[in-house]
Amino acid sequence: NISPGIVEVNALIIDQHNPDTMIVGTSNGLFISEDGGITWFDHNEGLFGSLVIYSADISPLDSSVFITTPNGIFRLKKL
Repeated sequence: NISPGIVEVNALIIDQHNPDTMIVGTSNGLFISEDGGITWFDHNEGLFGSLVIYSADISPLDSSVFITTPNGIFRLKKL
């Protein structure tokens, strides 16, 4: 679940090919829901310790997720 307390949401993306898949970039990491927002799990592996997500987007070509953090731009090939 998304952490309790105050979390700044910087990005909210809904996958155009699968509207049940939602991605939220926050001040406390990247969170993904595959059931329309009912449940969430964090996906912070491979971000080199950066939990602040500035922005996120989904590629229309292959559904890769691109995110920007203080440590750079990252591509998540598979959710």
